[in-house]
Amino acid sequence: MKSAKGTLATISVCVALAAVVPFFVPQPSHSHYKDPSAKEVHRYVVFADTHFYGAHGLNDLALAYGPDTFYLGDIYDLKNAAKDDVEKAEKAIRQLRDRAGKRYVRGNHEVYAFGAGAKAEDYYTTQGGILFTHGHYNICYSDEEVTKWESAKAGAGTFKRAGRKWLEGVVEKPDRPRREAVTHAAEMVVRHNKAHPDDPCHTIVFGHTHVKKVFAETVDKIRVVNVPMGMTELDL
Repeated sequence: MKSAKGTLATISVCVALAAVVPFFVPQPSHSHYKDPSAKEVHRYVVFADTHFYGAHGLNDLALAYGPDTFYLGDIYDLKNAAKDDVEKAEKAIRQLRDRAGKRYVRGNHEVYAFGAGAKAEDYYTTQGGILFTHGHYNICYSDEEVTKWESAKAGAGTFKRAGRKWLEGVVEKPDRPRREAVTHAAEMVVRHNKAHPDDPCHTIVFGHTHVKKVFAETVDKIRVVNVPMGMTELDL
């Protein structure tokens, strides 16, 4: 049993974090990117890493819907939802999947919500020569890490949520994804094109890394686009 002194110390830390954390609440992100090399562009809207119900969710950001709108995972943060909100988050995930279909791809923070024995099509979808994915599968995480996340329990306690919120605020977001992530993203497109020659892609769009702003780079004629948290309008 935890001692009274230990309990008091835990409460004190939580209070101290609570006093600081509100200053680090992330604001809803609205970004825009136009591919400078494209002769003709099509407007896509993507939502990524909104982490609704999570400790650092963009809760003031409203989702939009449409045939050219994609949801790139970690839309609902089942992993770090308050324990009382787990069922609400699960329901929200089911509703968005029903509404968006394949345009909602799974992220690591949805943990088990997409079901066990996931197939590749749960992780990415394609449209108009563009591959849309979250970014953990085949890009930033190993297969073992993906499996670990998807078998994780849902819900987090007050202390863990406070710490997660504080950490998100004090750790500076990267300017760009890691070099190996960019390489892996391009390789993911190559594998897709070999497996599906009738559905070739020239661009990949992913989130996951929480970059400060849209990052884009061409690797072996494949356009790699990494989007920040929130909503991004892409003219590709």
